[in-house]
Amino acid sequence: MGIYQDKLRYFTSEGELVPSPEEAASKAENKAIQAENRLIQERQQKELALQENEQLKAKLRELGINPDEM
Repeated sequence: MGIYQDKLRYFTSEGELVPSPEEAASKAENKAIQAENRLIQERQQKELALQENEQLKAKLRELGINPDEM
């Protein structure tokens, strides 16, 4: 135990501050938000790749090439 920012706080035996329940919850919420944002970004990238793929297939068809037979 010790004083940190004028508050009595717990510390590990290595001297690291033990987060309060509020701090731990906030950190967990931030991690969840970051994970959700990464998932949204990955979905957007996947959708963009699918759109580009369809555009390339359409271009091949315009050139008389069937992309499904390649």
